[in-house]
Amino acid sequence: MNYSEYYLLLIVVLNIFPYNIVMKNRRIFNALPNMTGTDEKIVSYINDHLDIISKMTSSQMAEEVGVSQSTIIKFSQKLGYPTYKRMISDITSDQPDDNLNDELEFNESTTTTMAKLQQAYSDVFAMVSRLNPSMNIEKAANIINGSSSVKIFAHNARENYIGHYFYNELLRIGIQAFASESITEMTAQMALVKPGDVIVILSKSGETREMLNFAKLAKKSNAYVISITRTQKNTLAKLSDVNLKTVEYLNRTFMRERLVTESFLFLLDTIILDIIKLRPELAETQINKIRIYTKPNYVEPD
Repeated sequence: MNYSEYYLLLIVVLNIFPYNIVMKNRRIFNALPNMTGTDEKIVSYINDHLDIISKMTSSQMAEEVGVSQSTIIKFSQKLGYPTYKRMISDITSDQPDDNLNDELEFNESTTTTMAKLQQAYSDVFAMVSRLNPSMNIEKAANIINGSSSVKIFAHNARENYIGHYFYNELLRIGIQAFASESITEMTAQMALVKPGDVIVILSKSGETREMLNFAKLAKKSNAYVISITRTQKNTLAKLSDVNLKTVEYLNRTFMRERLVTESFLFLLDTIILDIIKLRPELAETQINKIRIYTKPNYVEPD
């Protein structure tokens, strides 16, 4: 393969595999000059069918491309992936990471599953840390610590669950907070927003109409907006005083479903701990009150 052919192939592959993955994984980069005509045929098929390959098995892709299943598997291995599933996951992922563990295998032992999940948590937490400079998290903690009220808005069921978790953790350390799954209640709460209040918006896309309206209303009321979105550029991030990034995958696997939620919680737990460091006495006092009040035999004195 001459230089011109190598350069053209590199461009084709970079259209499929994000630049950071090609350059970070030397095995992928080094495989480019050794690609055969069949390899290029597979690359071309993947490039033309990105919208459906996440649901395809290696045998299905082999049938479509017109090669054997073993050829597809060998192609993924040539690019440095341990499995075909791993290659497809990275290609269709918003944040591909060649350090993420393999997907769940239905015949594996519980010990193996636990080890995979443990490593996956470690990897995804490291990814979230890379996506979010500490100064952004510190800024979010300082804004919340100085506010009189925090209102948490979310769009879907997963984000509402995470929003309620954050709401409860804020209350536990003495910060007035609100969260609801009802758009009507959220809208009513927006009417009560005052200057200096904080609106926390959890929105994967950063383009949901209701969430954008809440952010605009908050800015008009001189309230702060803290958002958590995916990494791609989005309107909500531009409207926010602080925008934090979470992982999101186009190809949702059983393992990665857990990682999306945990990436949110990791960010929020870090914010909570930073707030505690800003108000240790207040946080301890509030937590101790809750512990006393929730004891089974506690009776409030007259």
